[in-house]
Amino acid sequence: MIDWLKKSLYRTLLAWIIVPFVLVTGVRLVDIYVTTHARQSEAFDRQLLAFALIVREHATDLDGQELARATVSLLRTTFAGRIEYKATLPSTGYTIGNADLPEPPSEKKPAPGNPRYFDVDHKGVSMRGVALTTEVATEAGRDIMHIAVFRENALLGARVRGEVIRSFFYQVVILVGLIVFLVIGIHLSLRPLQRLRQSIRRRSREDLRAIDHDLPEELRDLVEALNQLFARLKGSIEEQDRFIARASHQLRTPLAELSLATDMALRSAPTPEARQALERVQSGARKASRLASQLLQLARSESQLTVVSTDRAVDLVTVAGDTLRDLVPRALRKGIDLGLESRTEEADVAGNPTLLTEMLVNLVENAIEYCPAKSNVTVQIEKRAADGWWTLAVGDDGPGVPAEQFEAVKRPFVRLDESRGDGCGLGLSIVDEIARRHGGQLELRSSAEGKGLLAIVALPPFESRQQTEGQAPPG
Repeated sequence: MIDWLKKSLYRTLLAWIIVPFVLVTGVRLVDIYVTTHARQSEAFDRQLLAFALIVREHATDLDGQELARATVSLLRTTFAGRIEYKATLPSTGYTIGNADLPEPPSEKKPAPGNPRYFDVDHKGVSMRGVALTTEVATEAGRDIMHIAVFRENALLGARVRGEVIRSFFYQVVILVGLIVFLVIGIHLSLRPLQRLRQSIRRRSREDLRAIDHDLPEELRDLVEALNQLFARLKGSIEEQDRFIARASHQLRTPLAELSLATDMALRSAPTPEARQALERVQSGARKASRLASQLLQLARSESQLTVVSTDRAVDLVTVAGDTLRDLVPRALRKGIDLGLESRTEEADVAGNPTLLTEMLVNLVENAIEYCPAKSNVTVQIEKRAADGWWTLAVGDDGPGVPAEQFEAVKRPFVRLDESRGDGCGLGLSIVDEIARRHGGQLELRSSAEGKGLLAIVALPPFESRQQTEGQAPPG
């Protein structure tokens, strides 16, 4: 229960406010019951005494028969509830009223002039009684009369219950109204916090702008701390990007010089052994240059500062045509048939054209690198019927990848066969990262013929990305 409250500031505030009010209301209801019972009991006793005084008044002026008729008529018309009385002359045993009524308890028998109150059960009915004594004139002279008046306790209980129920209803109405008021008030008070949460959730990974300070004072320190964190993070990312760019440049320049030098040396190699050694050096330089280039691509694709715009439409057909045109010479050198199949003239997606080009280059270069000579590499572009997303698929009839390794090869530096190709295991990692940056996904399959690999990148259409921009990511 405590953990459930701690997980929500809203519930915690409500609990800290409502629980004390509920406890106070409960104490108040107990107090109302006690006070009401005491007040009604006092009023009840005063009425009993009034009954007894009426009986005494009539007993001193009327004979017994007239006393009975007049008193009963008066009591029944003036007071509610069952009322019984009896007046007794102990000296003669003469009794008027209900002679079956019980005698007051001995400790409650009144002294002259002092009424005494008591509770008795009469024939299974709980009754409240009052007893008093008075002097009356008889034929034998002055005598003492004992008067007792009884009334059902059920009437007192009904009065107390009625008043307590009314008070309980009023207290519940007040409490419910207060709770509703508090719920609305807390909800409105927490709206700035909800707006702050939504503002942060709507941000893309690369958006490190400062948060607006137009918030209540209690949130300004938090927002200021977040803004400082964003600023430090942005500076750190910028420094990292600069370092990677410098390192990549510093690596590629000497590697290019080394590759050029080995090309020249190969032309004048004096012996087959020297030529073989130079070819190994050239292969290593080419592999290191490709690694440096792909590391830079991976850093650029992962960088929070590389903008993936949702306001710019990029045509996948154009990107594919330009990319394949540049890669055709490399495919021809290896004897690979490189082709493009598109069922549409335009396939607009929102994003960064440089990153999308790098994504396709890596997919096609991977296929060329690992496919043997006389293989086929085909790029296909089409719209997926299920959701209208564009798919960019690169299929080949090379050695392929086992299905259980599809997820593993998406991780950096994972190669299933070190002996094939000059790759370094970064190509699919770059493709996967760029696809996710564009709101899409990379899926690997075996080709339809069961031979080779089919890499499918699904990307939302341009209109879809514009409509969903600004919405919180699913959580």
